[in-house]
Amino acid sequence: MTLKCSPVDVPFGGSKGALKIDPSEWSPQELERITRRFTQELNKRGLICFGVNVPAPDIGAGEREMAWMMDEFRRANPTDAVNARACVTGKPLSKGRAAAYVASSRQVADAYEAIGI
Repeated sequence: MTLKCSPVDVPFGGSKGALKIDPSEWSPQELERITRRFTQELNKRGLICFGVNVPAPDIGAGEREMAWMMDEFRRANPTDAVNARACVTGKPLSKGRAAAYVASSRQVADAYEAIGI
């Protein structure tokens, strides 16, 4: 994400993180607890923050998980409204996602093609 966003000075990106679990083996309630705990650990270490490290959907993590992460960040940082809205991408439209949402990989492919890479 850092490589995709930095050429146009968009402050998203950071690192890649994952949990080594099979989501199909867990109930939705268990997945929510796991996701919220993961978010708490990222927050404790300063690893979830607009302009520093912004989690995004990937395999096994979609809008639902991004909404849980945003909610957990907001719960832990109630006075940080800006970072609470921008701490993750890919959240549901009802939680503040941009209406014109396009897969970033598609945008990067189009940009690379346009500049001849």
